Amino acid sequence: MANNGAFHRLCGLLCLRILAAPAQVSGLTSHRILQHQIQQPEHKASRKNSLTQILLERGDTSVKVPDETVYIPREIWYETVEDWLLEVTFGFAFIVFAIPLLWFNESRLARKESLVFWAKTQCRTVNGDKCDPDNRNWLVHLEGEPLSSAAPIEDKYFDVRFEMDCIKLSRLIEVFQIIEHESTAAPQKSEGSKDPRPAHTFTYTEEWSGVWHDSVKYTDESKRRNRMLPGLELGQFVQTCGCVELGGGFTLPISFVDRLDNFQCAGNRLGQSISLNQVGNAEFRREEDGFFYYRNHQIGGGRPGPDTPQVGDVRVRFEYVPAGSASVVALQVECEGTDKDTFMPYRLIPRGLCGSSEELEKSRLLAEAQKSSEQLVEEACFCSAGLPACCCFGFSAGFKCWSSDLMPEIYEIIDGRSQADDCIRHMEAQQMGLYWGWRILGWILMFGGGFMLLDPMMPFLVRFETLNEIAYLLGDLAVWFFCLQMTTLVSALLIAFSYLSWRPILTLVTAGAGGVVFYMVTALLEVAGTVLL
Repeated sequence: MANNGAFHRLCGLLCLRILAAPAQVSGLTSHRILQHQIQQPEHKASRKNSLTQILLERGDTSVKVPDETVYIPREIWYETVEDWLLEVTFGFAFIVFAIPLLWFNESRLARKESLVFWAKTQCRTVNGDKCDPDNRNWLVHLEGEPLSSAAPIEDKYFDVRFEMDCIKLSRLIEVFQIIEHESTAAPQKSEGSKDPRPAHTFTYTEEWSGVWHDSVKYTDESKRRNRMLPGLELGQFVQTCGCVELGGGFTLPISFVDRLDNFQCAGNRLGQSISLNQVGNAEFRREEDGFFYYRNHQIGGGRPGPDTPQVGDVRVRFEYVPAGSASVVALQVECEGTDKDTFMPYRLIPRGLCGSSEELEKSRLLAEAQKSSEQLVEEACFCSAGLPACCCFGFSAGFKCWSSDLMPEIYEIIDGRSQADDCIRHMEAQQMGLYWGWRILGWILMFGGGFMLLDPMMPFLVRFETLNEIAYLLGDLAVWFFCLQMTTLVSALLIAFSYLSWRPILTLVTAGAGGVVFYMVTALLEVAGTVLL
């Protein structure tokens, strides 16, 4: 309860501070006597006094001689030290939370933009008929090269085997079953019952299902009739060809083959019937819907089919991914044991300010592609032990949670013909609104934390000459200006340093632009103060 009261008091104080600042600027003073003193800069005071003296000499009696010291009432000190410390603590916490948030957001944006930039700069379009050793460990693009299966693929339950023209094979086995459904009604009180229990109602349906429902424990004994052929594995199972070739000079890794999903019904290639490899070689016959049906004649007679199913009927459907063509954008690497090359992910590598040789970049690209996701996250968490690990806990936790976003890669395969720009376009298609949403949230936290941290410290900050001049000119808006400057400066530095490892020249340009903007705002404020005073 004490913590809740402190939090509510903090919210009230913050709202009071924010609402009080504009009121003080417009001339409304606080009823409290607590004030702090801002000294008028000497050169501006002398300029203003000289102007006043000239007007007096001209006979302008409406002019009042200003005091040397200007008092601007502000509500700085709080009723208790507890309130002051509470505001400073929460302000510091807001800033500590805002910096990692902004850093993560800018880092993932910088990584994706840098990856797309270098991919467009370095990608080479090659022919798939033969692999070129000079392109190994480099980003390559193959457009519309033919896919082919170089190894047979067969099912372990049925006499289904494809010697060629089958990249992936899918099998779906379902059984027509009685399924129990339980529903619970609201409890109702009856006479003599102190603790009413909810009423359970059971209903039953007959339907095809790829999940086995054991009817032994059904409430209705007459519904315990589910049967199934022994040894079958219900559900869907997908297997891939052991060797898939792209063109004549490349083999596809399993991770690429898994992405191919243009399945077609294999019924026409299997004929009118297939047999089970066990349980007496049970025969399944194909129907118009592409399924192969089987009925145990010990359970029921007649021919099974989609229109007259009986409990215990089994059906199976085979689909396959045929050979076709595909486009690839990935890192070309050597495939050990064969005369063909294969592919690995293209990832970011550190780049020097003056660039590096192609051979050095190739070795770095290969080393980065061979790393697991766990290794990448571990390396990104630069504070891993001791006191730095405790201080950077927020950064490390963020890297582990957002590893998929913070570790982008180009590793794409697309059916048919596709140009290199189309293959990597999805990296640029990310919603910018998401980045701007996190960015604005970080700015709000940074600005609010800076306000709560700097506002109580204004009596100390105005002791510096430069800050005192700004405070004299802006009055109660000075703390808002300082918070805006701090938010702008921190954001510019985070954006600049997020590109440091990947595009160092852009880092220098961004940092320089941020410095120029910061200087121009300060200079304009100085010029405005000189003109006004």
